[in-house]
Amino acid sequence: MSNSDDFKKATREMTRDHNQRLVLKHIYNKGPISRAQLARLTGLTRSTVSTVVLRLLKKKLVHETGTSRVSVGKPATLLEFNAESSLIISLDLASTAFKGYLYNLRGEMKECVELGTEHQRGQAAIQGVLSLVNSLKQNWKILGVGIGTPGVVEPHNGTVIRSTDLGWENVALKRLVEERFHIPTHIANDSQAAALAQYVFGCRKQIDNLILLKMGRGVGAGMIINGKMFFGDAFGAGEIGHVVVDENGEQCECGQWGCLETVVGVKSLKRQLEKMCKTEMKDFNLKAFCQSGHVIDLVQLLDKGQPCLNRAIEKGAHALGSVLALLIGTLNIGYVFLAGEMIQLGDYFLDPLKQRTIDCSMPILMDKINIQVSKLIPNLVDLGAVALVLQQELGLV
Repeated sequence: MSNSDDFKKATREMTRDHNQRLVLKHIYNKGPISRAQLARLTGLTRSTVSTVVLRLLKKKLVHETGTSRVSVGKPATLLEFNAESSLIISLDLASTAFKGYLYNLRGEMKECVELGTEHQRGQAAIQGVLSLVNSLKQNWKILGVGIGTPGVVEPHNGTVIRSTDLGWENVALKRLVEERFHIPTHIANDSQAAALAQYVFGCRKQIDNLILLKMGRGVGAGMIINGKMFFGDAFGAGEIGHVVVDENGEQCECGQWGCLETVVGVKSLKRQLEKMCKTEMKDFNLKAFCQSGHVIDLVQLLDKGQPCLNRAIEKGAHALGSVLALLIGTLNIGYVFLAGEMIQLGDYFLDPLKQRTIDCSMPILMDKINIQVSKLIPNLVDLGAVALVLQQELGLV
């Protein structure tokens, strides 16, 4: 076959794929919908729409559902997206324990499994990922695997370039999962995945630009700019957890001194309070939090009043607020969503965070900024992984 024939074949395949994604997206967003309506909305001929719909029906991605009401002429058969045609495996590797989920194609959870903390570093973490996928796939028809992981991720080849939390460097996670299970796999940084979830499932794509600030074991930011995930040239956009905020601070797991994650996040808070238990806070029972790492265990102590505990929380909130102000000043994005375990501290953490952000920002910019807690907590990362699969496999995001 000549190069010209190869080019024509590739062009035909690209056109067919484009038309299929275009039609499917309209059925997904606007169904039930008729073939005639699809032709008007897409600009495709009725013949092309009918051909595309036939393929989608064979794949069971859509199904016919009743007819439209008309005053004149034959009623039109309506088409609807089939959210149960296959399932998506979604993994959240950023939580205290690895979590795996099964979702349908509308982002509705079907099943959840969890692995303990012993699976969370190095080769053991890789085996934990493979174990989760294996336990979830069973006999289901799986559209794809989506994974949200801490660290810097090359989104095109699915390599985790570096994850301090998981002890990974240049782990070809996409390749490892696909070679083992022969299922398309897509990977993103957990904060970037969370931002995608906020955009798709939280804002229903009504906001083109947003920042998602995720405060869990560590801290990171994900950004949607002009309706697209923003990765940066080296794929590390939003890696604010390893920005140095205190040159005289503690050493971070990444090797630097005084990173943001040494003063804010669940791991940092736990470390600070364990020290305080030996000195300033001997009379306060922090055993529950220090054993579980669950931030909610601190709320009752805060309600009783404990200045040392408040100071530790406010220190982290102030450091994070200063960094958030830099993000706002640089990008001038109007919507900032907050998520992660630290949100459970409520106003004890959120008030000083917001106030510090205001104090460190240009007033004219803050007048246009909307800072709010995401309503999708606690499933932002896994929903983001679902959206990633829908985007890459079906073109629906």
